[in-house]
Amino acid sequence: MIGLRWKLWGLVLGTILVVLGGATLIGRHLMQIEIGRYVSAKHRQTAMSIAPVLADFYQSHDGWSGISGPEGVGPLPSRRQGKPFPKLPPNSLKLQFRPLILHQRLIVADSRGNVLADSMRTLVGQVLNAAELAKSAPITVGGQTVGYLLVGAKSSIEAGSLESLFRRRLTSILLLSGGLAGLLALLLGGAIAARWVGALRSMRAAAHKIASGEFSGRVAANRRDELGQLARELNTMAEQLQKAQRLRRQTVADIAHELRTPLAVIQGNLEAMAEGMIPLNTERIRSIHEEALLLTRLVEDLRTLSLAEAGELSLKLAPLPLDPWLRALLQSLQSGLKAKQLSLTTEIAPGLVGLADAQRLRQVLLNLLSNAIQHAPAGGQIELRVCSQGSQILLEVSDNGVGIPPEELPHLFDRFYRGRRSRLRPGSTGLGLAIAKALVEAHGGRIWAKSAAGQGTTFALSLPREVPH
Repeated sequence: MIGLRWKLWGLVLGTILVVLGGATLIGRHLMQIEIGRYVSAKHRQTAMSIAPVLADFYQSHDGWSGISGPEGVGPLPSRRQGKPFPKLPPNSLKLQFRPLILHQRLIVADSRGNVLADSMRTLVGQVLNAAELAKSAPITVGGQTVGYLLVGAKSSIEAGSLESLFRRRLTSILLLSGGLAGLLALLLGGAIAARWVGALRSMRAAAHKIASGEFSGRVAANRRDELGQLARELNTMAEQLQKAQRLRRQTVADIAHELRTPLAVIQGNLEAMAEGMIPLNTERIRSIHEEALLLTRLVEDLRTLSLAEAGELSLKLAPLPLDPWLRALLQSLQSGLKAKQLSLTTEIAPGLVGLADAQRLRQVLLNLLSNAIQHAPAGGQIELRVCSQGSQILLEVSDNGVGIPPEELPHLFDRFYRGRRSRLRPGSTGLGLAIAKALVEAHGGRIWAKSAAGQGTTFALSLPREVPH
């Protein structure tokens, strides 16, 4: 199997070859066009500088007689300022170019484009086409065009010229530069690919550890690109899984601890009665029955909590008029209030209608009110306040007990957590507040606690209001 590193390297190499190849071809083509334009302009400039000499030749010879000899176009003497061009005998003008026209081809044509002389002696008698005439310099005498001079007209000659050599050298330089740039880009691309692959390998190793159940591994997440974001999300997932693993282990240990006590009591009593060590009477049977009820309540609480946390708890939401419903609920607590001589103060805003499951909300409030009765001092006071806050309904249950230490407040709603206030409470499973929190959040609300040492405790929860139609 081809590794990702080689695939990335191959992708970089292929991209570089395509880009550089295309750039080289386009650059070479554009360069050839520009060089062609430059050569044409230079040839025309050369022709323009020689045309006056040929005009003097035409004027001194009364025509083009003698322009071409057996060796082509003859030598072109310099034009003498202020003196007429000397009349030379026919066939005496040979082509022995000065440095100005070295390695260049000269073609002289009459006013109709008929070639009269050619330094290569191949086009004499032929006719220049329109493109060649456009590149030629006109030869004028007395304001009239008597002929044309074309320099370097044929590419077959230019192939061995200095311009062609210049073109080949520029092409070589372009290819060499492109090759060096491609090699540098390949090395840089390989380094980048190696870095990417290294980061992916690190994340793959961490994912493999997570898949095998080892959640302690982390990957470096100092990059600021998508790979860095992926690494941070992988670390976050590992942290959450590690936290869930610790919670699962702690939950299993707590459940085992909570089940062990009532089971041990039931088992001990049954064994003692079976061996005749204690009498089998109603009091012993009632004790075993209470432990069995505690087990049943613990199992039911665990089931409710698991369903609520998994979002699978079925709620029967319906409009709930709170004032009459709460007053009926408080009637069921009168015996507990009278037993400790507690006073109950209520402040319930009239006309409030919540959207709630009456049975589940009753379970939550009974837990909060029972806790308040349990921890309020004898002769103390309990307050229930209900008011509206925008689209929410706020319910508060307060007592004037000893309060909760600040270090315990963050853990009040953890499952199986028992603070100092609840350790001596008989029949407690440590799940009441955890279940209350899960049920309130299932309603779309939230619950929290406020307390200060020696100033009592207030539990508050918010629930959505019924929207009137």
